[in-house]
Amino acid sequence: MREIRILRDDELDDFVTVSVNAYPGMRVSTPDERRTLRDRHAAGVTDGRFALYGAFEHDRMVGVMRYHDFRMNLRGARTLVGGLGGLAVDLRHKKEKVAFDMVRHFHAHYRERGACLVALYPFRPDFYRRMGYGYGTKVDQYRLLPAGLPAGGAKEDVDFLGAADAE
Repeated sequence: MREIRILRDDELDDFVTVSVNAYPGMRVSTPDERRTLRDRHAAGVTDGRFALYGAFEHDRMVGVMRYHDFRMNLRGARTLVGGLGGLAVDLRHKKEKVAFDMVRHFHAHYRERGACLVALYPFRPDFYRRMGYGYGTKVDQYRLLPAGLPAGGAKEDVDFLGAADAE
């Protein structure tokens, strides 16, 4: 049975081990570098910048991730947006749907808290696409108040635009 929960302080060393093994590009190899990474994450939790979560099987940590609370202006109202970062799975537990379960937990966590959106950096776009994420196209929306238009002058070149004018 897999349990996903917030990490305790005494589990931060295991958090660092899973993270460093999953992301060798971090280039954390010495005990001092590991301690620095541990302290940086501990400070982030203490400062309230993020929360650290772990996935456990039989009391063994098999995956880790960070939850970030963001605020976004959505149509004039500030609203909660959940952010997922640093999702890492113990190398011995790849292909066991650990990451899938952690992302589902992340979604449920922010749905329960009333967040209207969640965001992440798609380190593995193919994986996140299967979870329903995808790349969106850029959308520009312009809103002009009539008072913003120049007064006077010819109006024969002024018209309403429709869907056919999108290009």
